[in-house]
Amino acid sequence: MVQSMKEIAHFEGLPTQRERNLLSVAYKCLVAQKRCSWRNLHTVELREKHNKKQSQMAAQYKKEIELELKSVCNEVTDLINTVFLVKCETECDLESKVFYLKMKGDYKRYIAEVVKEDIEKEAVTSASDAAYTEALVAAENLPPRHPIRLGLSLNYSVFQYEILQNESTACEIAKKAFDNAIDELNNLHGKDYDDSVLIVQLLRDNLTLWSQE
Repeated sequence: MVQSMKEIAHFEGLPTQRERNLLSVAYKCLVAQKRCSWRNLHTVELREKHNKKQSQMAAQYKKEIELELKSVCNEVTDLINTVFLVKCETECDLESKVFYLKMKGDYKRYIAEVVKEDIEKEAVTSASDAAYTEALVAAENLPPRHPIRLGLSLNYSVFQYEILQNESTACEIAKKAFDNAIDELNNLHGKDYDDSVLIVQLLRDNLTLWSQE
């Protein structure tokens, strides 16, 4: 599916909303498997510290998964930088620009989750933050209830909480997005309404969880 959707990048013009979403889902499913595998292996590595052989095997396999995950994430962000964002500027498509900048921030964040070397981690963390920040500036021109803008705020708050460990900033971003959108949801209809309601619920759930920790 990823290979098929990559071909869209070379078509004339920007992908349609449906094509854009399919591209996102294809890469998300691929990366989700690797992120899950990495986390499981990390748990095994820590749990089996008393068993040197098991711990080393887990660490070695985890490194392989890390390299695979980084390769996929770098492929996505290179495609975004060299193709999609260029087309967004050419066609003055604000919604697509926010979508792809958010996507870039997400995939840089996925790398930041797994790398340990300080210089590399700092570089990908900074790149993720920069992409999210640029997306947030552009998203100011979208309605607060817009699902892409809400999704951006949700993911950036997670980045602040999990990667930068800025709990107060994460809660502030999530609460602001929640408060700004909640009164406007009735103005949406169809799939946009369903998507926005789901994200608002996730924002609320995160706020509840973070306030308890």
